[in-house]
Amino acid sequence: MTPEAKYNRKNVATLAYQGMSQSDIAEKLNIAMSTVYRIKVEMGINLPRKERKYGPRHARYTEAREGLQDNSERAEDGSGSQLAAEDTGTAFVDRFAEVRNGRSPEARLKIKLEGVTDPYIRREIELGHMMVEHENLARINGAKGRISSREIKRHPISSSARTIVERRKAYSDAQSTLLLRMLDPDDVVTAAQAAPMIGQNVQRASNYLNNLFEKGELYRERRLVKTLERTKRQWRWVFSKKPIEPIDHSW
Repeated sequence: MTPEAKYNRKNVATLAYQGMSQSDIAEKLNIAMSTVYRIKVEMGINLPRKERKYGPRHARYTEAREGLQDNSERAEDGSGSQLAAEDTGTAFVDRFAEVRNGRSPEARLKIKLEGVTDPYIRREIELGHMMVEHENLARINGAKGRISSREIKRHPISSSARTIVERRKAYSDAQSTLLLRMLDPDDVVTAAQAAPMIGQNVQRASNYLNNLFEKGELYRERRLVKTLERTKRQWRWVFSKKPIEPIDHSW
């Protein structure tokens, strides 16, 4: 459902709750009465009938009926009604032509170019107008409409770069699986202890262990451990296949 349709449905329901009639709602929202009727049927809304401002015996209706009677009397000889019909038909054709020409692409372009004297700006307006008309014509002939920015799938990297990323991910998964197989159930290791097992540096071994922990295949605990490069014990993450019992370091 388009945003315009959602807007119409919401406001038709609101105005119907306020007691407005079908014609009043159509005039208020500037939409067709058929649209209001369709929404009313779909949503099961009961709209009140519009109260007539003037009764059937009001002077305006009496005068209208008298005018119709005069037309029927003139129609007996055929001259008056024929002339009136010709006038009405000519006026209707003129009004229709005026509306049609006002909605034509040429008329819209003429309105856009009113008051524009700069040749560069005029060319830009003409180019934009031709591009819009080309899109409208293509859509009329069955082409797809404009694609919203949310539907466009953008790839910030090239296909070769994506291939490299996929290969690195596959290699990382293979190394993580290899490290998981090499760990015994009772082993409690740090990244520095796991790195020599797969021939990688400490940083990569730490990434593999953390990935296994995020997948739920290893347990992790923070501990004070003895390292070769430091004289004092350091806080490090330790990993194991079994739950690790925490150690009290409050001494």
